Amino acid sequence: MSEFDTLADLFPPDRQPTRELEPIQKVDKTDQIETDIDEFYETDSAKRVLKETAAIIANDDVEHRFRYVHATFGSGKSHLLKLIGVATGELAGLESYAHELANTTSGFKEFREAIADSHIDHLQPLFLNLLDRDRDDTKLPLILYEELGRRRGYHTDLPWLLEFCWQLDIEHGLWEQLQTFEHESLSLADVVDRPASLRPWLQQAIPKLEGAADAGLDSPAAVDDRIEAAAEAIDPDAFGPDDLVERLHRTKRHLERDGDTYEYLIGLDEIAIYVGDQQRRYEEVVDTVTALIDGLNPPILGTGQWPMRDMQQNFLGDVDDNAWFAQEVKLEGADTETIVRKRWLQKSAAGADHIDTTLLAEAPELDPTLTDDADPPSHNDPVEAYPFRDLDLWLLRDAMQGLIEGDRDTDREYIQGRALLARVRSLFVNHGWASDPPGVIVPWNELFDIIDDDTELISAWATDLISRVESTLDAETAETAKALFLLSQVDTVPRTADNLTRLLIDDVETDVDALTETVEGHLEDLVRKNLIRESTETEPSTYTILSEEEIQFWQEVQQEATDLPEHQVQNNIRQFIQEADPTHLPAHEGSQTGSFGDLEGITYTVRYAIDRSVPDSVTEEYDKLVFRVLVHDADTIAEERTQWQEAHSGPTGREDILITATITDTTRRQVRELIGMKQVLRGMADPSPDHRLDQQSMQEEVEDDLRDRLNDAAVYRPQREASYGTYLEDLDDAVEAAVTDKFPKRKHIDHTLQMEDLEAFIDFFTNGGPWPLSDDDAEELGVNPVPREISDGWATEFLELDRFDTDERVSGDRVLETINGRSGEFLGTPVEALQTLLFVLYAKDKIAIRADGERVTDTREVARTITSTTRFEDAIIVFDPSPPPEDLSDVYAALVGEEPDSDDTQDLLTGIETWATNHAEEFNTVVSRTDLEFNSHLTLATLSQALKPAFGDDELDPNLLTNDDVVEQAERYASAAPLFIADDDEEPLWDRLSTVSTWLTEHYPTASVTGSVSTATSGSQIPSAERVETLLDDAATFRVETLQELSTDLAGTPTTAEDVDALRESLTETLQSTYLTEDIEAVTEAYPTVDLETLQQTIDDANDADGALTEEAFGEKALRTDAETLSNGRALLETKTDGKSLHAQLQDVAEQLSDDNMGFIPTQIRNAVSGKTIPDPDRAEQLLTQGRSIMEGGKEDIGDPDTNGLWQRLSNYDDGTIVVIDAEDTK
Repeated sequence: MSEFDTLADLFPPDRQPTRELEPIQKVDKTDQIETDIDEFYETDSAKRVLKETAAIIANDDVEHRFRYVHATFGSGKSHLLKLIGVATGELAGLESYAHELANTTSGFKEFREAIADSHIDHLQPLFLNLLDRDRDDTKLPLILYEELGRRRGYHTDLPWLLEFCWQLDIEHGLWEQLQTFEHESLSLADVVDRPASLRPWLQQAIPKLEGAADAGLDSPAAVDDRIEAAAEAIDPDAFGPDDLVERLHRTKRHLERDGDTYEYLIGLDEIAIYVGDQQRRYEEVVDTVTALIDGLNPPILGTGQWPMRDMQQNFLGDVDDNAWFAQEVKLEGADTETIVRKRWLQKSAAGADHIDTTLLAEAPELDPTLTDDADPPSHNDPVEAYPFRDLDLWLLRDAMQGLIEGDRDTDREYIQGRALLARVRSLFVNHGWASDPPGVIVPWNELFDIIDDDTELISAWATDLISRVESTLDAETAETAKALFLLSQVDTVPRTADNLTRLLIDDVETDVDALTETVEGHLEDLVRKNLIRESTETEPSTYTILSEEEIQFWQEVQQEATDLPEHQVQNNIRQFIQEADPTHLPAHEGSQTGSFGDLEGITYTVRYAIDRSVPDSVTEEYDKLVFRVLVHDADTIAEERTQWQEAHSGPTGREDILITATITDTTRRQVRELIGMKQVLRGMADPSPDHRLDQQSMQEEVEDDLRDRLNDAAVYRPQREASYGTYLEDLDDAVEAAVTDKFPKRKHIDHTLQMEDLEAFIDFFTNGGPWPLSDDDAEELGVNPVPREISDGWATEFLELDRFDTDERVSGDRVLETINGRSGEFLGTPVEALQTLLFVLYAKDKIAIRADGERVTDTREVARTITSTTRFEDAIIVFDPSPPPEDLSDVYAALVGEEPDSDDTQDLLTGIETWATNHAEEFNTVVSRTDLEFNSHLTLATLSQALKPAFGDDELDPNLLTNDDVVEQAERYASAAPLFIADDDEEPLWDRLSTVSTWLTEHYPTASVTGSVSTATSGSQIPSAERVETLLDDAATFRVETLQELSTDLAGTPTTAEDVDALRESLTETLQSTYLTEDIEAVTEAYPTVDLETLQQTIDDANDADGALTEEAFGEKALRTDAETLSNGRALLETKTDGKSLHAQLQDVAEQLSDDNMGFIPTQIRNAVSGKTIPDPDRAEQLLTQGRSIMEGGKEDIGDPDTNGLWQRLSNYDDGTIVVIDAEDTK
């Protein structure tokens, strides 16, 4: 058998890993000082504490000499503070240990040297353990006073006794005698624990001491008085910091009587626990230390589990970085794992050699790979760490720290030396590793079990999860889950399968390859069960264990992902690919313009085949490049790539560039899960921030993965089997080759076109302005800047294109075909470059632009038309930019009858020719009728001659069509045509007017309307159609109104008839009526001179007629005069005032007027009575008034002289003479 049968055999007999842990260190307990020194390991942070302590000892002239050491419980701070006390050399019986510490550690050596070099002869430690003092009400000044008493040998159980002993010692010098004095065979030590005997013994013993009388203690009563005074002086409620400082100061002076210098090194251990959450306690500490600094300024060391500045901030809120409480030294938690290695894993020399040469010599790599920002300890001693890995304890400390912190963000270190010591000892004692054979390695599932058994750090959900794994999978998978859980608490180790494998190695002879395969299988099973998550954001994949809530969440996500249709996944992959390079990969398959390397303005389109085959049938594109993005697995890509190159290596116009990006099942799964996660979160009322963060992280992971895959994608051309390289590095080269092959006559202009450039080009060609583009652009366009001419280049090529040879004008769409049509001469040319060319040609008067039928002359409008593709497609480009002859549009409008849609000469001529062809008969009719009906100066002969070519299919002469005579006759034709042209079932306007004119002249020759119609038909001018229609309407109205007036006069009431035929019938009935005969008889009887002969004849005609009389029968002037006479006579007979008719009243006045009254009024009255001139009722009443005035002797009042003058003048004409009165001439 080997001498090393168990792990325990590798350790020295006196340092077995199963030995008991030392009790918790207390600064005032030195009974095991040899063990304390032996177990001490000097770390870097311990050296820092010793150096800081040495500094405050050596410097007594600074403002304060305080340092605070903070580290968590079990970190070794109390251990260190105790040894500092021992190292002062002032502890009785421990002087040799002070030298041992100085000889074995550099920190304590520096500490001892600082004391020796200082002004201090004796540095007496007063160290307090405050760990248990937080449970009583004794204040800190009194606790320190008690410690002083203990160091002086006083009895401190009773406060009054402490104070009395101090007075006997410091004030009276009786203490040393009293300690050895016996009274009644009893010493002070014998009675100190007997309360009933203590004071009587002191009262009797002290007066007997030498020097008692000098001290005033020569009687029992005096002693009793002093005891009472001591009790009063040390009242626990009244004893404060100043009292403490006074006692320390007087003690110090007492000690320095022999000339040596004394100082106290005050140590306050576990201040943080003493204070707790009580502000009163913190203020007590602050007041005590402040009083010590102000009074004695001794070196003071405080310790605690968290920084004192935090307590200051929490309780008082004001932290001064220069204040004494802010002077801190931290014991680093990272040092504690080094301490554990040195204290608990120290091997014997033979054991260490066996581990190094036999166990680890052929062992696999045990330590995991760390993150780049990890800062591991530098010991690099796997022999020392065995059976742990070299980094295990460092990582274990981080894991336990993580378990305590959970999701909290804290800068405190909870896990330090003692916590690690307990776990390491538990491995050997509670888990039996001491008896295991050498060669075993502690796997991390074992560490999980140790922490779970010994602490409460492993949460219930984690143990439930492990139980679920054991029940649904197996125990080995559960071990992997345990290691993963523990590793998830550590940030410095990536949670990869390889690292997990290393942490699960349990023996130096483990087959790592086999274990790796096993661990990977476990991880796959856990992922499949949605118990952990795999992240491919980094390479290799990492894994995260899930909580109970997360497991449920991810199961829902997985279900959503499983149910997704394939096309949705493909669309999302496509979207991620597009977002990886939005500059070159648009979100649509339409045309896109972009830059590739030195090439700008490249028009192209992108087609996608995501997880599907490239379609066999594709649309051919001749004016742009076509990219095909194929995303699939490697095998499919290889097959599809070959087929694509075969299909597209023929004629141009198909696809030009193939981009192949390889995708894995992992990426597909991640995309599915991301979509599923979004759907699950969308259905949650209030998703947690963690889930939102998970979604963001997963999305970023997918985006990064697909971006990398796109960048690494291979780029192919149809004619070249080999790849051009990668998308990121070589796409520009492939595009340049494709452009050269597909678009050999492609044109490009470097300048970015602006609408204002047209003005600059015009200024260049016409005003001698500067050339607005570069010299390269001038050469490309074919512009020679010096003579300001177009001499060669693209402009000349464009103007000489065969497709424009036979056309003086072409549509904008045809011009665009030169760059985008299948047979375009300049395929691949950016539309902006073509627009620049058109700007140049327009500015040089090589082309004109027409839009909406009109020539565009406004420069900005021209620029808008050219630069707007939609507007330009509908525009016309004229290669003969000379403007059309003037007035041609007017001729067109006059003949055709509408304004032209275009002002283009050819368009106008074509329109006129078409009209002439379609209206030849009508034109001839109008020309002949015009010559017949109107005077010779209104001829259309010149117009007819100008249009003659159109009737013979010859071309019209635009110059002839626009001479003044033709333009004037065209307008004349426009006026004459409506008079002679009518629909088949209608009579021309002119003929209707001529007929009406003849009839009116015959029947109403003196009527005003007759005169107007006669003038219009005289032939001296051509009336408009509107004028003729108005005259026809006026004539019809005149005829109706004339008959209506006749009917009213005959019947005595207005008629309701409104057309000639109805009026004829109504008038005929009136003439046949008896009441008309009665009216005639009454009027002729009343007026002797009235005979109404014409009316009577017409009545006879009506009575003899079989029907209504003709309109002509009512047209005689004499009939209308008789009717008016009848109407007025009837009215005067029927209208009565004061019981008499107007006729009777006129008779009375006429009879009363003397024969001498021959004036105008008397004459009018006599004519009215006789019937010679019968007035209407209004005039009759006026005459009555005027006649009566004459009879009363007044002058003849003829009323308004103007009005009566008119009556007088009109009365002189009885022969039907028409009188026209100018109102202005009567004034």
